Amino acid sequence: MTSPDPAHLARQWLESFGATRNRWPEARRAEVEAAIAASPELARLDREMAALDSLLDGWADAPAGDAAAVDRILRHVEPQIVPPRRGIGLPVWLAGGAAAAGVAAVLMLAPPRPAPAPAPAASALAAEDDGSVEAFRLLFTPTADEELAL
Repeated sequence: MTSPDPAHLARQWLESFGATRNRWPEARRAEVEAAIAASPELARLDREMAALDSLLDGWADAPAGDAAAVDRILRHVEPQIVPPRRGIGLPVWLAGGAAAAGVAAVLMLAPPRPAPAPAPAASALAAEDDGSVEAFRLLFTPTADEELAL
């Protein structure tokens, strides 16, 4: 695998790490600095990245807040009175969970429904079964409507 030429590497490093040299990998730093010095285009990109670095560094060192600015903002805010909560003080999710547990308990403990009684025609056929093939075919062969469901 061939390593990229110093000019290409300089463009990559300037765009990735910025113009601050101590952020660059040390292995080929001297080659890249020589390529920047030799190319006017890379020197221009180096100056642009240095300006961007100084802007970003200045922004990072800026104070987080100004007490006077906070006072000016708070002067325009109207105080709001929050009405007290009514109820027993239980969170809504707790009441919902209790209701769900109650429904689950009723479903688990409820007696099962009895099985439906067999149809009279099928019982009569089963009772009259004499072992003939015709009775078997009548009872267990699906009709045209039932066959569509299969």
